[in-house]
Amino acid sequence: MIATPLIELMTHRPEPPQAYRLAGVRLVTNLTHPSLAVYAGGEPAAWTNSPDPPLLEETAETIFDGQGLIGDGFRRVVCRAYSGGYELVAEGLGRYFISYEGRIDEAATEAGVDPELLVATGLGAPLILALALGGTFAIHASVIVAGERLVAFIGESGAGKSTLARYLDRYGLPGWRRVIDDTLPLSLDVHGTCLALPHFPQLKLPAEMQPVHLVAEQLPLAAVYVLEASPAETSTAIRVARLSAQASTLALLQHTVGGRLFGRPLLARHLSFCARVAEGVPVSRLYYPRTFEWLPAVRDALAADLQ
Repeated sequence: MIATPLIELMTHRPEPPQAYRLAGVRLVTNLTHPSLAVYAGGEPAAWTNSPDPPLLEETAETIFDGQGLIGDGFRRVVCRAYSGGYELVAEGLGRYFISYEGRIDEAATEAGVDPELLVATGLGAPLILALALGGTFAIHASVIVAGERLVAFIGESGAGKSTLARYLDRYGLPGWRRVIDDTLPLSLDVHGTCLALPHFPQLKLPAEMQPVHLVAEQLPLAAVYVLEASPAETSTAIRVARLSAQASTLALLQHTVGGRLFGRPLLARHLSFCARVAEGVPVSRLYYPRTFEWLPAVRDALAADLQ
């Protein structure tokens, strides 16, 4: 039997640690949030590592220093790589160490910060980095389940991912349902098949709408669509165009969560990962006008393409 990977997220909160199962790993943390509680594993939990955070070497390499979206606003984020892992600093929020072994230490937090924002921070970039170091990468996507198949929509902010997924949830074919609103973890099995791991806290969704209630823990990823706007007056207002392996790889790279924080060795692993996903999963551009009256035709085009 293959052991379930372990990630520990240690914070300065007084709550005892709890065990959760998400994205194919066992997460032990004392963070609490309604969207996280539904992933509780039910078994006893205790820290396996020392609570003392590691020391950062002076020779740490700065990977990223710029603006990052945390919660509902942009803040300065600094990410450094050192011999033991990564240091991540979110200005005005806190400082985190992420080890190569899957340990996350919340080394410091600012006073007076909204507790929910601290949860969003801890379950954001630090957890995404820990998953990536273990070989699980996440993409920004809205996702539906179509029967037994998982279908992901990616695109720039404002491209209509959430709108399309919500429409298909309500007006799609029988068996179609929205399951992901923001983040979809992906991994490769021993045969190189891309597996979607939809059991991951969606902080924007209420507890009853979390993927754990809607879909299996892992499913093959059936298709990825990159959403693009097209003029309504063209003869090909709705069009599905399959991308080449190279273009598919680039699309997956561009829409990976936290990719700007990856150091060079992790970037190389990530590139290889996306290339292997692109070999087995069809990635297409979906062109359609961004008006509600076109959505029924978009639904029909998707149904035809997924046959």
